Amino acid sequence: AGHPEFKMLESQAAQAWSTAEAMNIMDSFMSKYPEIDAVYCHWDIGVAAAMQAAEAAGRADDIIFLGVDGVQAALDAIKSGGPFKSTALQDFDLASTAQTMATLACLNGDGDKLQKDLYVDFVCITQGNASDFEVGW
Repeated sequence: AGHPEFKMLESQAAQAWSTAEAMNIMDSFMSKYPEIDAVYCHWDIGVAAAMQAAEAAGRADDIIFLGVDGVQAALDAIKSGGPFKSTALQDFDLASTAQTMATLACLNGDGDKLQKDLYVDFVCITQGNASDFEVGW
């Protein structure tokens, strides 16, 4: 809503994180929409599946792909300078530490002293900084 220059064409979830379904969804979108500027998937492997469908249709170079997770394959694809432009890296070390500390506080009877919402910032990975990260998963 804060960016009227962008128009969401459609949104659809792939059930059970199915790459086959992600490819089918992308195929469907490409048949409905002759022009797609960007595709966002809330899972990097879904981005790879959507890119594969776009590549098969000869449209991958015309679309920007963005994801979330920060898996190593995504970082490698972003480094290469192709259509996969960005991912949001989840800092699992920091998130695991925060979750462990919160669990220990609850077990020690201090759960009422915790913030009710604990957030761990994501790291925006682009071609400019992808070489600075090695996630290994």
